[in-house]
Amino acid sequence: EYVSARTGTAPVGPITVQILADPQCALHGAAYTQTREVHVTTCAAIPPDRAVNILAHEFVHQLAHDHFGEAHLRSDPILLEGWATWDAGRYWLSGAQDFRTFLGGQAPLPLIATHLGKPAAEMNMLYYQWASFVEYLLVTYGHDTFEVVYRSGNGVVGSADYHGVYGVDLATLEASWRTWLQDD
Repeated sequence: EYVSARTGTAPVGPITVQILADPQCALHGAAYTQTREVHVTTCAAIPPDRAVNILAHEFVHQLAHDHFGEAHLRSDPILLEGWATWDAGRYWLSGAQDFRTFLGGQAPLPLIATHLGKPAAEMNMLYYQWASFVEYLLVTYGHDTFEVVYRSGNGVVGSADYHGVYGVDLATLEASWRTWLQDD
């Protein structure tokens, strides 16, 4: 209910959830949005709350597919993963009120860095930064404009039409976001 309320989107149908055991004790998730399945892989040594955090994020991917349709499958990963992390909110914030506060002005990675093949700590940092960037876009430009930019990507990091939607390129938006982070 929390992520549905935060996104303003309810699921259009049932979602199958599978919790799978990983012999290497890795924690990761995947949303197969076209078949309405969410998988979380974990093990007994990982606290269940961490699996719930991943589940919330993957559930948001399904809500995004329900809301944006096929455009969700080709969204810029900055927005795709940023929105899923931002909308999972309290499940990822460790008690902080928002992602801007959570980051504490720290954003060591460029937004256009890829998340694929990265160590977990670096990938998580990117997801937190992307969530904060989404938060910045929503606070600064509003939800309706965000929906337009979300639909404009082609599945590659940085591919959304930031200039066409916001009137400035991604590098300029990133610089403004970094200033916004510091002004907290």
